[in-house]
Amino acid sequence: MPSGDPAARNRRSYSAARKRALLRRYAASGLSVTKFCQECGINVATFCNWRRPERAEGQRAPERLGFARVRVTTPIALTSGPVVIELPNALRLAVPLGTDPEWVSKLVGTLTGS
Repeated sequence: MPSGDPAARNRRSYSAARKRALLRRYAASGLSVTKFCQECGINVATFCNWRRPERAEGQRAPERLGFARVRVTTPIALTSGPVVIELPNALRLAVPLGTDPEWVSKLVGTLTGS
């Protein structure tokens, strides 16, 4: 028998694995919570509830900013682009000049698992 509560019929159920995947995707996105939730079709309050236990327990993921060993193979002219980053896992990123370095750092960290 269907529930009489219209809101109950529109609720989605997310597995723990799906929630973790979305939280990781958000962390690497560089988007605001509101924009990320709009793009994924997630209720903002629901998403914030997923984040609450991690913040309350002090398990917030540390910022993984730091230095990476690089080898410049071709001199870069400031007017050229994009900058190509080759990662150890055989991924190549073509990053347009002017891209936010912090965003690039988060992306590389996510892709390399560091």
